[in-house]
Amino acid sequence: PWLFTSGARGLTRCELPLLGEGDEPAAYTVKLYFADLDNTPAGQRMFDIKLQGTLAATGVDVTEQTQGSHRALVLKFENVPVTRSLQLELLPHGGSLPTLAAIEAQRQ
Repeated sequence: PWLFTSGARGLTRCELPLLGEGDEPAAYTVKLYFADLDNTPAGQRMFDIKLQGTLAATGVDVTEQTQGSHRALVLKFENVPVTRSLQLELLPHGGSLPTLAAIEAQRQ
């Protein structure tokens, strides 16, 4: 639970180097850990997720999906191709973004 008490607020783009020069491309399982720490009503903070420039999820609403604020949401994406870095984009539907508490990338 402590993992979801803080994180990056308002983050729209993040790039994580995962492979070094000379490493072969690999597929990763990516988990994104979110929490709404602001008591935002459902429908007020929706966003889309892009991984590697490809739309991976649309209309994510942390409060709606967890049925309340101050609850954790973990979204899992498998077989994400990485040649060097993992590129994450969060695209808000007008309002602000939730707190991204953690990113986990595990090579498959």
